[in-house]
Amino acid sequence: MFLIVTGWLLFFLLFLGVGFSLRKVFFSGLKNDPDIFKSFWTGRAASIFFLQFWHLVSAVNLHALIALGLVSCWGWFSVSKKLLPLLPFSKASWIRLVLFAGVIFWLANRALLAPVNSDSGTYHLSAIQWMTGYPLVPGLANLQRRLALGSYFLYPALMEIGPWLHRSHHLANGLLLLVLFAQIGVSFRRLTGNRSACLTADLMTVLWMLPWMGLAFGINLSSPSPDCSIVVLGLLVAVYILELFCRPNGDRNEQEYNLFVIVSLSIAGIVLKLSFLASGVIAILLAGWLVNKTEIERLSVKGWTGAAKWIAFILGTLGIWAYRNVIMTGVPFYPLPYGRFPVDWRVPYGRVEDFSNHILSWGRHPRAPWQEVLGSREWFGPWLTQMAHNVFDILTPLFLVILGIVILLYERLVVRKADSSKSIPGIFLVLPAGGLVFWFLTVPSVRFAGANFWILGIFFLTVALYSANQIPGFVRRGLGPLLLLVIIINGASAVLQVFPESMPKGNSTLKAFRLLFLEKGWLLKGGKEDGFYPLPEVKTRDFITKSGLRIYVPEKGSHCWDTPPPCTTAPDPNLSLRRQGDLRSGFKIGSGKTLS
Repeated sequence: MFLIVTGWLLFFLLFLGVGFSLRKVFFSGLKNDPDIFKSFWTGRAASIFFLQFWHLVSAVNLHALIALGLVSCWGWFSVSKKLLPLLPFSKASWIRLVLFAGVIFWLANRALLAPVNSDSGTYHLSAIQWMTGYPLVPGLANLQRRLALGSYFLYPALMEIGPWLHRSHHLANGLLLLVLFAQIGVSFRRLTGNRSACLTADLMTVLWMLPWMGLAFGINLSSPSPDCSIVVLGLLVAVYILELFCRPNGDRNEQEYNLFVIVSLSIAGIVLKLSFLASGVIAILLAGWLVNKTEIERLSVKGWTGAAKWIAFILGTLGIWAYRNVIMTGVPFYPLPYGRFPVDWRVPYGRVEDFSNHILSWGRHPRAPWQEVLGSREWFGPWLTQMAHNVFDILTPLFLVILGIVILLYERLVVRKADSSKSIPGIFLVLPAGGLVFWFLTVPSVRFAGANFWILGIFFLTVALYSANQIPGFVRRGLGPLLLLVIIINGASAVLQVFPESMPKGNSTLKAFRLLFLEKGWLLKGGKEDGFYPLPEVKTRDFITKSGLRIYVPEKGSHCWDTPPPCTTAPDPNLSLRRQGDLRSGFKIGSGKTLS
């Protein structure tokens, strides 16, 4: 656990310093002290943007870490005179510090597990190995079509150094959840101390504890999966937009910085996973309107100039992401088969189209051929039944929606003393609603919904609690135990994903909870490798293509895990290197002369 905690501290300081540098360079006119959390999240997003450029010419290695480290050190130097007040727990009581330390080591204990998400064995770890070993490889998707999905793996690849080599999966998502918990703690302290500048934003942040508990117990804590990051980014963007609603006429420089935070996190979500596209675009448009609505209404030159600046930033950042897709696949919006480029490494159109349709179909009926699913409505009934059995991702957020509506109705129909001044513009609902519509029309699998269900549920509960000043005290006091029960149920349902064998068939629910929380839920025994749980062993066989290329293929199953490249579970006999004996040159199908 010591290595995990040390790694978290190192990369927390790294990304935080990068965030300080961005603020100093581009927003030097700000009067307020830097927000430590906004600086961390923007620093991480900017580091991923930087690594997209770096990886075009070099592997993600120690040199990339040093380059970011120099930027980070300058950022720390820029705030050195007011460092102590910036720390989130600099004025916390010893009880809060002990609690936070306990959460750190508890989370580190759970992060000792080997990756539980099966996709980690299929392509997550392989993608990280390609990034740490080689610059961006042309036609990499010809070897394994999933290796070109998103830029998320640049983030754990940066952590593949020293004692954390082949162990970045223990660090990546745990760091995000740890910072998120600290943010929850600070918001809770502001609420209880009556020091909140934006009650709704802090209240929503405190309610993050509901999805946080599920994520901490879930399958992605020790897996380098982008799903956890997408949920976290969704929650962050939502709460930062609420902050804009709180200060419609605030300091102009501060509003511009908040817009930068939202835009950066939204773009980061899109480049990490394309399923974030609708949420990211809606968040950017909503935040841009809130910050610049005066100039927009006046159609002023200043407003158009400002909009052009942001559009250039957005298109430039997304442009490098699309360019990387072209290098790996020959199409800019992979896995969508549109906009093919005439390069010899291009993935054949039929394969991209088949993969795209497979993803769209998989969200509706995972085990059926896409030809039988797409264009049919027969998948809807079984899909709806499956959604109705998902406690953590679906039922709990919907319960929060119902609870919030009940509280609001009670206040308006029974108490009849609603405070009309305590309201949040309903336009905020465009964010989760738009994201869910996009999700349902594209890939309606729970893992692709991101944080949208949680944003919807937490928003309704936030509005209800914010306006419920006239509700009797005994009703308000009952909400705490009710939410605690929801948290416990969340944790139980998430643990079942990690240890499904813990749920005894035919036994009582109480016994199931005992097994989950006492034996495998709260604390785990150390693994065999310095406390870490080892990766599964994979036996491979050699597969020789028609061109003489040697590929490693698992003898059983569909997982390469940390097998050295090139490894794939679906070898193509027509696969060849663009230059004989040089993996850096990339892969193509056949001679590359016929692009079909």
